[in-house]
Amino acid sequence: MKSRISLPFLLLATSVAVALSVNPIAAQVQNGNLHGLVQSEDGDALPGVAVELSGLGATLLQTSDGQGQFRFLGLAPGSYQVAASLDGYSPVVHENVTVAVGRNTSIEITLMSAIEELITVTAESPVLDERKISAGGRSSP
Repeated sequence: MKSRISLPFLLLATSVAVALSVNPIAAQVQNGNLHGLVQSEDGDALPGVAVELSGLGATLLQTSDGQGQFRFLGLAPGSYQVAASLDGYSPVVHENVTVAVGRNTSIEITLMSAIEELITVTAESPVLDERKISAGGRSSP
């Protein structure tokens, strides 16, 4: 007696075999991630820092969270520039931050307080002696 294999079963078995034999290299990760921490010169985490990543492709922007952390995910491997700025602090730029395939690159950024001088000028208005002012006349010193 001959056994017959149904066409749907044959298609299913072929699909499973093809799926299992897919080249594992094609399934590997083709990008990397950049994680960072922004802190003050005292070591305190700085939330709300604008962190700009530029290099390959379009410029990306993140804002540090409440713990001073930021992340850029799914980046093409290569060299990037990271700039951080926050009001009241001097901006910082890190050149040549390398992101590798399948890796998490970490960076710590320390912002220094901007030195600002506040000068307050106070002066009194000159007092006019109303007794020495005459209409239409000259005043002498």
